[in-house]
Amino acid sequence: MVSGSTDGRAIRFQWREGNDFTGTAIMVLSADGCFLNGLWYEKGQLMGTWFGSRVTDGSEPHRAKTAEYSLGKKLEKTGRAILYGIYFDSNSARLKPESTETLEEVYNLLRSRPELRLRIEGHTDATNTEAYNLALSRQRAQAVVQWLVERGIDAGRLEAQGFGESRPVADNSTPQGRKLNRRVEIVVVQ
Repeated sequence: MVSGSTDGRAIRFQWREGNDFTGTAIMVLSADGCFLNGLWYEKGQLMGTWFGSRVTDGSEPHRAKTAEYSLGKKLEKTGRAILYGIYFDSNSARLKPESTETLEEVYNLLRSRPELRLRIEGHTDATNTEAYNLALSRQRAQAVVQWLVERGIDAGRLEAQGFGESRPVADNSTPQGRKLNRRVEIVVVQ
């Protein structure tokens, strides 16, 4: 199973094979759209690279979002989900407009499941001090909570927690790894 998001020419996603193998990957499409290369990680360790040239004209229709790949199903299966579609200004907790689609997905999930409680977790890369990154990750998690509350979600159903750089999913020594580490996760609260 693969799920993730795109950001311009960058594709970030999580993959799962059975119950034992999970990881994170980032791929970048060349400016002309003819070449794709990327890195994949398992348990936070760089495991390999992918690369290749276009072999079709790309005319296949985009896939419809199915229940199997929905955010709700992911939370049912694992109790957590990485939301790579939430973006902030650099060194800021201000949400970028391109975050709206992913935020609305979380909002719609909460509206459709009034019993659901979530912890919003903020994560950063390691390009600043630990203290700075911890504070920034908390502010970013709180910004997501605030966005949801402003649209009518009960604040009592949401928690915000920041982890800074303490829980990387990729190598912080590469730009691709740092991009994967800058993320928001949601976790079901019992």
